[in-house]
Amino acid sequence: METQHPPADTIESLRAALVASEARADAAKARLTAQASNSEAVIATLKLEIEKLRRQLFGTRSERTARLLEQYELQLEELEAAATEDELAAEQAAACATTVKAFTLETEVAAWTKMKNTHNAKADWQFTSDDARIKLKHLYPSI
Repeated sequence: METQHPPADTIESLRAALVASEARADAAKARLTAQASNSEAVIATLKLEIEKLRRQLFGTRSERTARLLEQYELQLEELEAAATEDELAAEQAAACATTVKAFTLETEVAAWTKMKNTHNAKADWQFTSDDARIKLKHLYPSI
């Protein structure tokens, strides 16, 4: 029993949809990576500033330094929470992404063959035996 294969135009439209879907997924991944790296850089900068202020705080007791330290610590906590939320959102987006089964060469060839056979397509051989003997002379043994 012969299996039914989708027409070639359906295969092409599915292939185009797959390429578009992969492009959207790559763009989303790039945006999330950029956001994560930006958040990581800000977090590292804030940690460095906090350490500097702690050194100043224990050296000279300044109220301004203490307030700056508290502000930086609060900002650091907010950024770390936002980074964690971004990571969770990225994981959820990756889990929800639909996967499309890749087309195999066999199914494509079978669909093409069926289409050509149903239309009784003939091969148009434009390279004759005489042309082959002239162009591929180096492959033929000399007598």
